[in-house]
Amino acid sequence: MSDRPTVVCIVLDTVRAQSLTSAFTPTIDGILDRAVRFERAVAPSPWTAPSHAAMFTGLTTAEHGVNCVNQRFDPPVEPLPALFQNAGYHTIGVSNNPYISREFGFDVGFDDFHDNPRFLYDDGLDLGTIAEGRALKYADTARRVLTHDNPKKSIANVGYHLQQPADNGADLSVERATRSAGESNPEFLFVNLMEAHAEYWPPQPYRRKHLAGDITDSAARDVEQFHWAYLLGDEQPTDGKCQILRSLYRGAIAYLDSIVTRLRSEVYTDEEWKNTFLIILGDHGESFGEHGYFNHIGHVTQQTLHVPLIIAPPDGWWQSRSVETPVSLRLLYDICEAIAAGDGRSALERGLDSQVPPVAEYTGLQNDIDHLAETYNVPESELARYDQARQATIVGKYIYVRNGKTADVVYRWGDTDSTYTPESVPDVTARARKRLEDRLGPVEGYDLGERSTVGSATENRLEYLGYR
Repeated sequence: MSDRPTVVCIVLDTVRAQSLTSAFTPTIDGILDRAVRFERAVAPSPWTAPSHAAMFTGLTTAEHGVNCVNQRFDPPVEPLPALFQNAGYHTIGVSNNPYISREFGFDVGFDDFHDNPRFLYDDGLDLGTIAEGRALKYADTARRVLTHDNPKKSIANVGYHLQQPADNGADLSVERATRSAGESNPEFLFVNLMEAHAEYWPPQPYRRKHLAGDITDSAARDVEQFHWAYLLGDEQPTDGKCQILRSLYRGAIAYLDSIVTRLRSEVYTDEEWKNTFLIILGDHGESFGEHGYFNHIGHVTQQTLHVPLIIAPPDGWWQSRSVETPVSLRLLYDICEAIAAGDGRSALERGLDSQVPPVAEYTGLQNDIDHLAETYNVPESELARYDQARQATIVGKYIYVRNGKTADVVYRWGDTDSTYTPESVPDVTARARKRLEDRLGPVEGYDLGERSTVGSATENRLEYLGYR
């Protein structure tokens, strides 16, 4: 068997570790008998862009420079895809997330890169404009289609979008991956799938299977999904609403499991998979009312940091096992560097040897604060709880969070209700503060750079996702 195996990395965007269970994800669960599972994998950040930047460089936020203001990826080191590209791999990227796109620089190191595959033709009307059409008059949307440079392809894009209202690009991601992969040896294939990101609305039968029997689609549709409505008091987060949101989220994860099944059956043959590293992970998690938070913006808790990380090596390369030690997703860079260099058989040990206790960073909101304050009729001071830098680390069974504007807070791993003051756990506090200061520096000391600018279609989609 070749020492230059194919590498497939599948990011289940917004999937937290506690929601990846055999009841929802039988395909992924079936991979575990030959895989290494990291039981306490920690995201470098609670949102996509800096988390991916850390995975692609092995660096902290201050080092790689992607943050709430400067969201463009301009890596100071050879990025992960380029490690493989420069080692002679054919590198392919497929991303549903608007941040992991050409506009934000995440195509670097990829020979083929397909971003935002939620429509059939890249040179037809793009999805950002189609998504706007939900809030526009049909005549205006039709005008945009008919005046486009490629009206026939634009019509096909709209038609596909209308036929696939519950799919967030996963179906076409499989098609793009199948079209691009399997022609070269070796290959590096990276796929980001967005189905578990709000708005949660999985296709049937996954939606019906996971909603409680007496909850209709109409009732589920009526539940507010925009996190700011809950955080700023516009909507009351009742137990019933939170349960519906969790059910839809679980349905979306179950649908993602079926997409993993398709990727495994359609992209490579069974024989090719035997000589493939399969990496499955979440880039960050999600909250549904735990500790008073929703979504993953504005806070750092176990719900947003604890993510799945599973690595299944080629047959016979590693012994399957569970790793209980907390590790950062930045571990991926070291492991992939070894694989690209032809040292995949010892890549796990090399990666683990390089690990230090994980840290996580959040530099503030991506949103327009004035716009939020005006929309929800709240003073800007009320947004300070969310618009502040935060640093976190794991000490034993505790998560210590150092805040830039409000008091530091401590959470206990596995406890979704309680919070602790730093004074109540002095040993944890002393160790955490020293580690954060040594590794990351002052929490108020981030150089955020210049704000990234993108086209209107990307801005529209980011606003739809709650990032503007």
